[in-house]
Amino acid sequence: MDKKRLMVISTVILFARSVLLVKGLNCQTAKSCSECVQRGVDCIWCTLPNVTYHCVQRNTAEAHSCGMYVEDKVSNFRSKEKNDLLNKTLISPQSAYIQVRVGDSVAFNVSVMTSRTYPVDFYILMDLSSSLRDDVETLKNTTHKIVATLLNISSNYAVGFGSFVDKPVPPFVPNIPYSTPTPKGPVCFNHQAQCAEPYSYRHILTLTNDSQKLQYIVNTQLNISHSSDNPESALDGAGQVLACKKLIGWRNEAFHMMMIITDANYHRAGDGKLGGVIVPFDGRCHMDRIAAELYQYNQSTFYDYPSIPQLKNLFTDVGVTPIFAVTKTAQNYYKDLVKQLGTGVVGELANDSSNLAQIIAEKYLKAIGHIQFSVPEIDGLTVTVQAVSGCETKLPSGCADVKLEQQVTFRVTVALDKCTVNIMRQLQSQQSFDLILKIPVLAQEFIIHLTPICKCSCEMENEMNSATCHAGGSLACGLCSCNMEQKRFGTFCECQGNQACPIGLANLNCSGADHGTCLGNCFECQCKEKYFGPACQCNAEYCPAVKGQVCSNHGTCQCPHTVCECNTAPLSQLKYSGTACSCDPDFCVNPKTNAVCSRSNITEGKTLCHCSENKAQCKCGCTCPAGTALPFCQDETEVSDVCMKQEKCALCVLRMGGGSKCDGCKAEILSDIATVQLQKSRCPPLLFDGCYYDYFVDPFGTISVSMVPDSCPPASVNPWYIAIGVLGGVIITGIISLVLIKLILMIMDRVEYKKFAKHLAEANWAQNDNPLYVSPTRHYDNVAYERNRSRPGN
Repeated sequence: MDKKRLMVISTVILFARSVLLVKGLNCQTAKSCSECVQRGVDCIWCTLPNVTYHCVQRNTAEAHSCGMYVEDKVSNFRSKEKNDLLNKTLISPQSAYIQVRVGDSVAFNVSVMTSRTYPVDFYILMDLSSSLRDDVETLKNTTHKIVATLLNISSNYAVGFGSFVDKPVPPFVPNIPYSTPTPKGPVCFNHQAQCAEPYSYRHILTLTNDSQKLQYIVNTQLNISHSSDNPESALDGAGQVLACKKLIGWRNEAFHMMMIITDANYHRAGDGKLGGVIVPFDGRCHMDRIAAELYQYNQSTFYDYPSIPQLKNLFTDVGVTPIFAVTKTAQNYYKDLVKQLGTGVVGELANDSSNLAQIIAEKYLKAIGHIQFSVPEIDGLTVTVQAVSGCETKLPSGCADVKLEQQVTFRVTVALDKCTVNIMRQLQSQQSFDLILKIPVLAQEFIIHLTPICKCSCEMENEMNSATCHAGGSLACGLCSCNMEQKRFGTFCECQGNQACPIGLANLNCSGADHGTCLGNCFECQCKEKYFGPACQCNAEYCPAVKGQVCSNHGTCQCPHTVCECNTAPLSQLKYSGTACSCDPDFCVNPKTNAVCSRSNITEGKTLCHCSENKAQCKCGCTCPAGTALPFCQDETEVSDVCMKQEKCALCVLRMGGGSKCDGCKAEILSDIATVQLQKSRCPPLLFDGCYYDYFVDPFGTISVSMVPDSCPPASVNPWYIAIGVLGGVIITGIISLVLIKLILMIMDRVEYKKFAKHLAEANWAQNDNPLYVSPTRHYDNVAYERNRSRPGN
């Protein structure tokens, strides 16, 4: 048990050390302070000039040696509480100052609470087409209920009013001369009542808390008009209510709501083409005053209906929550619209609009109880919001079903994943930028003044003509930036003028800082690992290598062509050969005589030792003249005597399956003749157990045995095996055939039965009486029975 624990502990320690080593290397490769702080929270920058590595891992000996001369900003959070909305504050705190490093995050809490004292702006946008003429009378009688409901919602309310019909061009409205009205005014089709000239949208009452003015407007200004088709211009009206913020009177710090009252569908973007209105809506306010406090949309015949994405942006920008009070027949249209807008609620309107006050109360509470943050998306930053307390129904970045005066606490987390190009661009002119988390339904926002730690403060503190830089450059963060006009260079700008290290790649001294550094004498390059050459311009990774060894450790890689220059082998005194110097001529040396190929290595000006390279493998051997034998060009009689002496040993090896059981034999059995070394002599083949075997003997008597391919006679086959196999195959084939036939018949029967059942179900049999049928029962009346019953006493 103790051994197992020790093994586990040692494994954990080794793993921890490897992690620390990787982190340390990750820090050390940073070339600047900005790059260092972006490597993660474990890296700090040492501003001392004379250090091996400026970017070091935190809590290491290198870091402690720097003392107080370090650049090490850490993530932090500081909140700022506003007091200008005392007794009305919906969000606390309202802003925060954050510094965050790459790979780190900052988390903090934000509390949100709805209040009855918070200002509420409520705008009523009503359909005044002829189908809602009865609803206008109901509204006149229930205005006081609406005001009472708003007072119950908030003591600081404001209410406004507007109306819509449809674009005043055919085919949206009737093509009739409204300029020649009847004595009582134009008459609406299908409704014998006074009818106003059609319009797309009118603003009748700016947001106000004057309930008497609202009642007056409702009693005198709501005139019914007429349109030809069922859809109306509700989106035209909503677009202008949202675009004309100043005219409508939306307050900056208030909860904004708009109630749209209608019994019809709405016209969408593109419908205007039917009336020749093809220009897309521009999202701006276009209102003209036509009376003292009456304004009308003056570009309804020029601009098409707004698109739903346009309205979605307007609802979000102004912070308005829509309530659609519609009749049952139109509910599906507006439920779909709410889904597309991503905001709003739908309430069912009674046929006479008598439940408007109830809809306002219910839908207001539902809308204001749907608190959800709008989180910005910035590449390199991750911002998350999650409800942590006071919330029963959690939403992504929000909470639902929140009651009035109920406080909900959210956990906001800001993480910096990477200092992207966009973040660095924003930090060029300033040290921080703002992230705004909006709560559209409450028209509230939380501002995060974010400072990503992507730069170092020491980089802004340049010491010009620093003595550390030999008065030839500026010192910042412990690094020298040399004066190029004075032709100064070197780690500490100690070199000047034509004094220079060799120029390499990209026309840089020592091929740049990644390849090497110029030594203090300004003439030599100190190359970094894997780089070599006078200017560190060559990469050892491109040199020929075998098993990771450059030039097989038998030569040197030459620059700039990265080719191997081979050394001389110690025994043969011949040069190694091959692309990676992997061909060793010492294989041609006879170990007994130390001679190359048993004679002078030069014969008639030619070398008897030859090497052949095949891909990554190379073998060397002697090319022997006539009268000599391999492997070292010995006399043939000498080789023959050796083979005869070792023949018995070779047979023993084959018989016993190895040389260990044969006394005095040094032998091995090989599966492939290609693995036999070239220094061994080949002997005549042996016949053993019907097969031929090649065997080889080296000068020291070691034997290598290998079977000659295709030399064994073919094995005989037992005829009983053939007979049993044929019989078994016939039986199995017959069984499979019977099973397949049975399956086919079953399938055919099932198909026929289904057809029969289908025809039987479709048959309509007539039920008639058979005229030839005679019932076997007869009925006879007993006349005496009735007579006896009528006598007295019976």
